[in-house]
Amino acid sequence: MGNWWQRPYRMIQTNLREIDCNLDPERLVDQLKSFNANVLLLNVGGIVAFYPTELPLHHRDDFLKDGADMVGAVLEAAHRNGIKVVGRFDLSKCHREVYEAHPNWFWVGVDGRPVVYNGLYHTCINGGWYREYSHEILKEALGKYDLDGIFFNMFGYQVYDYSGNYHGICQCPNCKARFREMFGKELPQVENWDDPVYREYITFKHKTVDEVAREIYRTVKEAKPDIVTMMRLDDTDVIRMEVNRAVDRELPEWAYWSGEQAKWAHAIGKGKNYSSAVVYFIDIPYRFAAESEGCLGLRLAQQLANGASLDFYVLGTLDQEDQKGYPIVRKLFNYHANHEDDYAGLRSIARVGLLNSSTTSEYYARREGKRYLHCFRGAYQILAENHIPFDIISEPLINERDIDELVRRYDVMVLPNVACLSNEQAALLDRYVEEGGGLVATYETALFDETGAERSGFALKSLPVERVEFKKESMRSAYFRVGECELPGFEDTRLILLDEGYLYVKAKDGAESSLRLIPPQRYGPPEKCYPDLETERPGIIWGRYGKGRVAYIPWKPDRLYYRHGLVEHSKLLVTAIDRVNRSGRRQIVTNAPPHVEVTIHQRQQDGNDARYVLHLVNFSGNRGTAYNDPIPIHDIHVEVALPVQVSSARLLVLDSPVSISEHNGRIAFDVPKLELFEAVVFE
Repeated sequence: MGNWWQRPYRMIQTNLREIDCNLDPERLVDQLKSFNANVLLLNVGGIVAFYPTELPLHHRDDFLKDGADMVGAVLEAAHRNGIKVVGRFDLSKCHREVYEAHPNWFWVGVDGRPVVYNGLYHTCINGGWYREYSHEILKEALGKYDLDGIFFNMFGYQVYDYSGNYHGICQCPNCKARFREMFGKELPQVENWDDPVYREYITFKHKTVDEVAREIYRTVKEAKPDIVTMMRLDDTDVIRMEVNRAVDRELPEWAYWSGEQAKWAHAIGKGKNYSSAVVYFIDIPYRFAAESEGCLGLRLAQQLANGASLDFYVLGTLDQEDQKGYPIVRKLFNYHANHEDDYAGLRSIARVGLLNSSTTSEYYARREGKRYLHCFRGAYQILAENHIPFDIISEPLINERDIDELVRRYDVMVLPNVACLSNEQAALLDRYVEEGGGLVATYETALFDETGAERSGFALKSLPVERVEFKKESMRSAYFRVGECELPGFEDTRLILLDEGYLYVKAKDGAESSLRLIPPQRYGPPEKCYPDLETERPGIIWGRYGKGRVAYIPWKPDRLYYRHGLVEHSKLLVTAIDRVNRSGRRQIVTNAPPHVEVTIHQRQQDGNDARYVLHLVNFSGNRGTAYNDPIPIHDIHVEVALPVQVSSARLLVLDSPVSISEHNGRIAFDVPKLELFEAVVFE
């Protein structure tokens, strides 16, 4: 079989219902071929066995005809046509007969009752279904079928059901005993972030899920060493995620989510291939209402532009009643097939790193609601709209990064309110700056440790501030005054809106500052609306540390931009990035409007490192929650700084060569027309 998953692939997931078990394999394969898909993700087992299982507790599909073997028939037809098959398993729920036989395998709510949804009982990851019987299911399936891969759905602790009902911390005997064994304490019954036992429970969840993942990975590899796994991030061969819509999700709609997932997978993948399933339907309660072509196209284009393989997911078979989104999916799948070699072995060469902190999301966000996510996404949007190529850097992996690699790869690191950092992570970032890297940090970055406990001071020694003197949570009606000629791009702006929190900090000796705080002012009635007090408190503090430069912003321009989209907040963060940038110049210069994102990758395959791929993605079709066809943009001029000289370039979408020239040390070229996206290959 070989490592097919290390090449770009085009996967379609038909998430079958039990009534689909008697589908026509030949028709399904013909439909896959019409999309130019080369991988099928197919239901095999778990909640329902879509094959004639011989295991007594593995619930055989009630609709499967006697003597029929759907999995075997589809596998044979797919392989005959050169299509790989990845088996899908869902271990999160079981039928009543399994519960009656082994009630201790299942989730127990704080009310002492099992969790039942549509007749299915929620299993517990510490019970025998996950830790014992699932291995028997996997051994049987892998023994019967020559599957090319394994995927697991809903792997872990599921405290909510499909309707969003909260069922609390599992109180089953296995969880209680395991927690007592690990921590010598009784299992908590409520989520309380002020309770140190509950914080230990978070650690407990991570450790137990890792245990089960490793055990299952070992079983799969022992049964079939050359099979690909799509599971958890630590024990997996391919990273697979999912991008979807939800009718109750907080607005605004995050149009960059597909690209964000791809960048994050690239960050944590350590060279592994990755994809993010683009969901065809609107939401779980509306699984047969299709997304718009504009939404599907933009999500797939972002995946292409960030080095991901293509991945598309429908509920049921491909015989959907609503097929309005199929044309754009087919178009992009066919494009990918025609240019597969150009997408093999792509590695980002962005010079800016945006730190994503899962620890801050998990611990600090409980204090600040969604404000950390908004800070991160605000910074993400600012970088994208200003055509600054960037990588997401996953916070748990900072300690694994060699300092020389960080310094070599990134001219600037951006920390958008990354509140939680360990001492080790802070020390590594300090070394990065000391060796010449640029750093931009906002608000409460480095004021909390890796458990969410508040520090007395900043863990980052490189920040040009000594301590926080006072924190004010609400600065409603406050401003910053911009001095004349103080910052580039602010010639016609003298006031910048400040809302939410502000840290009154003491700057270090030798630090410089920009902007001056106008504290909260009267805002009604109009006769009383005039400033009566200005201070010397800064909006940005600049400093040096070793060979590097640092900009510290004691408030949240990133979140405010996410919330309000004011250009002053975007300009401010970009100004900070430009000023601390070690290279002294932008990687990309273009006249493209803000709704065009630019990414740049190097192709590394077969010893050929001299090919570069630049993408432009047109977001103009996104209007809030609506996605339409993008508005074509003409005559885009781009200048890109590449590590080596190149001699030629071609446009993949327009299928034409493009003339290039050299200007100020960059490669200059023009894109005559940009519709959804364009890819420019340099050699």
